Amino acid sequence: MAKKILMACIHYWDSPLQVGSHHLARCFVQAGFDVAYVSSPLTPMHLLKGFDRTFRERFCNCWAGGVTHLNGALWAYVPFALIAPHSRPFLKSGWLLRNWCNTTLPNIKRELLHQGFGHVDILYLDSIFQSFWLDSIRFKKSVFRVMDNHLGFPGWGRSLEKSTQDIATSLDAVVYSAKTLDPYVRALKPK
Repeated sequence: MAKKILMACIHYWDSPLQVGSHHLARCFVQAGFDVAYVSSPLTPMHLLKGFDRTFRERFCNCWAGGVTHLNGALWAYVPFALIAPHSRPFLKSGWLLRNWCNTTLPNIKRELLHQGFGHVDILYLDSIFQSFWLDSIRFKKSVFRVMDNHLGFPGWGRSLEKSTQDIATSLDAVVYSAKTLDPYVRALKPK
């Protein structure tokens, strides 16, 4: 039986912006894992931005209930949520970070269970906006991948940085992609 990993990531699988998490997912598949790759959700607010290629790709994935790649070893899913966290003032509350998953249609937790990922060997987060998985599934090990020092990003603020630190101190491992991130990650006081 293959080992399983849930990768809760910012970018959707078919994104033109392929980041480290995409490459790591491919490596996990090559190592024999089954991968559930869950990206940030679509919301009604995305309709205001127009129907560009990115929106169409994400919408098709969502409507299909996710799509499989890499000979069926990777299931990629873009959930739909009525509301989701963001760096904008009213959308970055701790309550919304923990509870937006309850506004998904269909319910994201049930969808993951249906795909066979209710218990995984590794829970991998590169998005603080999906920290609800820590309380939603069973996992043996957990990893948080820090991609950037978000402190300088517009709208980041104290509440999102506190969430970042909470995740870093509660997961088994924190990894990062650049030596320049070392002081930032150490300041988070990870395990």
